[in-house]
Amino acid sequence: ESKNVTVLADGVSILYDAHFHAVPEPQITIFDAQEGDKEKLTYQGLSGFTIQIVNGGIGVERNINYMVQKY
Repeated sequence: ESKNVTVLADGVSILYDAHFHAVPEPQITIFDAQEGDKEKLTYQGLSGFTIQIVNGGIGVERNINYMVQKY
């Protein structure tokens, strides 16, 4: 599963389309990343994850692509 998503400054919860039997580790790419951008996963589970992009400790809006593989 791979998708493009806009992550708001406060973060966003992403739900998977597929069913997983083990918690997947999402691979995340930040588009047009600025120096200092970091992804912050605040939740990971079988059904999805919650992510925020921070720069200097402050949430910023960015577009990401994420990929997870079904187990």
